[in-house]
Amino acid sequence: MDLKHFLTIFTHSISRRPIFFIILFLNIAQWGYAEDKTHREKAGELVSLMDVQRSVEKNLEVIKQLQIHQFKSAPFPELSPEELKKLQEELIKRISGHLKWEKLKEGYIDVFMRTFTEKKIKGIIDFYKSSIGKQFVEKTSELMNQTMDITQGFIQEIMPKIQEMTPEFIQKHKKLNH
Repeated sequence: MDLKHFLTIFTHSISRRPIFFIILFLNIAQWGYAEDKTHREKAGELVSLMDVQRSVEKNLEVIKQLQIHQFKSAPFPELSPEELKKLQEELIKRISGHLKWEKLKEGYIDVFMRTFTEKKIKGIIDFYKSSIGKQFVEKTSELMNQTMDITQGFIQEIMPKIQEMTPEFIQKHKKLNH
C-alpha cells in the first residue's frame, strides 16, 4: 500500500469515527503527560534527597560574602561610607530576592529531567535513600569545603607567578597591537 492510499483510508476512517480518534489522541497525549509528571516528581524527589536546597543556599551566602568583600576592596571615592553601606545592602537584598530557592527549584528539577531518564533517576534515588547515600549527603558539605581549601591553596600558590607574568603579557600584547 502506498502512502496516498494509506492517507485516503486514514482520512476516511477519521471522518467516519472522529470520536474514536479524538479519544485515542487524548489518551496518548495524557499518557505522555503522566510519564512527564512522574519523571518531574522523581526529579523533585532526587533534588530533595540530595539536599540541593542547602547547597544552593550555602552558595548564595558565599556570593553575598564575595559581594561584601568586593565592596570593601573597591574604590568608590564619590560615596560616603554610609552611602556605600546602603548600596551594598541594597545589592545584597536584590541578589537575595532573585536567587531564592523557590525560584530556582523548578530549574534544577528541569536540569535533572534533561540529564537523566526517569529510570536512571529512580536508580540514583535508591542510592540516596541507602545508608551510604545518606552518609554521602551528610559529608558533601565537608567534602566541598576540603576541596575548596585545596583549590584556594593552589590559587594562592600560583597567584605570585600570575602577578609576575601579567606585566610581561601586557607589554607583549601592547607591542603586537602597535
